[in-house]
Amino acid sequence: MRPKQNRPSGSIGLRLTLATAALLFTAFAVVVGVAYLATLEGYDTEVANYVETEIAELMTMYTRDGSRELVREVRKRARSADGRYTVYLFQQSNGRMAGNLERWPEGVGDSAELSNISMDEAPGDYRVLRQLRVRSLTVGSDRLLVGRDITDRSTFKNSLRIGSLVALGIAILLTIGAGLAISRNVLGRIQGMNQTIVRIREGAGEERVPLSARGDEFDQLAVQFNELVEENRRLVEVTREVTNNIAHDLRTPLARMRASVESALAEQRRGQTHDDPHEGPHDLSRIDDALHAVLAETDSLLETFNGLLQLSQVESGALRDTMEDVSLEDIAQAAIELYEPLAEEAGLELVAELRPGLTVHANRHLLAQALTNLIDNAIKYGRVGGTIDVQTDRSSGDTSVDGHPRLIVRDRGPGIPAADRDRVLLRFTRLDDSRTQPGTGLGLSFVAAVAELHDAELALDDAAPGLRITITFPR
Repeated sequence: MRPKQNRPSGSIGLRLTLATAALLFTAFAVVVGVAYLATLEGYDTEVANYVETEIAELMTMYTRDGSRELVREVRKRARSADGRYTVYLFQQSNGRMAGNLERWPEGVGDSAELSNISMDEAPGDYRVLRQLRVRSLTVGSDRLLVGRDITDRSTFKNSLRIGSLVALGIAILLTIGAGLAISRNVLGRIQGMNQTIVRIREGAGEERVPLSARGDEFDQLAVQFNELVEENRRLVEVTREVTNNIAHDLRTPLARMRASVESALAEQRRGQTHDDPHEGPHDLSRIDDALHAVLAETDSLLETFNGLLQLSQVESGALRDTMEDVSLEDIAQAAIELYEPLAEEAGLELVAELRPGLTVHANRHLLAQALTNLIDNAIKYGRVGGTIDVQTDRSSGDTSVDGHPRLIVRDRGPGIPAADRDRVLLRFTRLDDSRTQPGTGLGLSFVAAVAELHDAELALDDAAPGLRITITFPR
């Protein structure tokens, strides 16, 4: 029964849409606000610069030509077309005034800063409230005022505010639409991946998450997921194959054990039936043989399970802390001395080519056991009269101290087909022509685990004839 899928408690699509819309709207609002303030600031700066320029020009004329020429210039500028927007007023000490203001504004005195004032005037038959931005200063015993009509500024400000609000309203609609589009695009790909995962769980093991041509983070996630599914499929196949191999390898010793016990029991029953006193010792002998056979098969099974436990311990990486600097020559020499009598008994010759001074950071016991596994396999499958080469050197024929240390075992046996070289490194994998030989099928998988523990590279190559196994260690 498939596990019940938990339904999401909230809609990520709605949250993503709102978050995207809020982010875009905030960014747009900031832009509109900055533009609004910058426009008003620019307007005020332009007014201030204009007034300061006018005052500077009039003061220069007053200093050079006196008050009479200043009066003429003020009147002239007040009558100009720009006089509708610029105000001029020059008040002499005798009270006479020249300019386009009816009176001197109340409360306006000398100031280095511009000030905003309101004046109620009656040009013609109607009155108007004018908003002015002015600056005044004393010129000798006279007074000069220059300002700019900013009555239109309020209208402009209101129009700008309304335009900004309209723009923000449009921005709300656009950002919501953009949020929906983005969330639909993102969630569409996520939903596609989710649907593919559901189909894989339901049994479509060959299906994979599709990739787009964009190569973005979703594609990277899809690649990682597809690789994970592929690795899971490979592990399932490996587990199935290992299970089959275990069943095949354990069935034979268990069957022999059962046959031995049944044979012993049958002999005992026959002895009890005939009641022949001379058959007692014979029955005991048969039972003794059966018990020895069962003991031998039990030892074989225990050897298999001990090998599994040791292999699991190596693969867990728990023995990394036990590593030290060891000599490859010493380990190889000890293994050769141990297996040399067995090789001679099998009609083989162990040939050593050991380069001194090669040191690796390793677990001495595990490395020695891996090497003895390789030599033991070479003796099992070597051809009578052939040689087994055990070699230590540096990679790529390098004679410097920077080469990678290597441990090599080469036999002259039948070798391993290229298509099976990766498979023989798995647990309990034994090729058909090797099942007649004693063994648990864990030897090369143990060597592979030891190599991985030491961050070493394990390579199986054709020795033409035979098999060449190389373990290349880090520098």
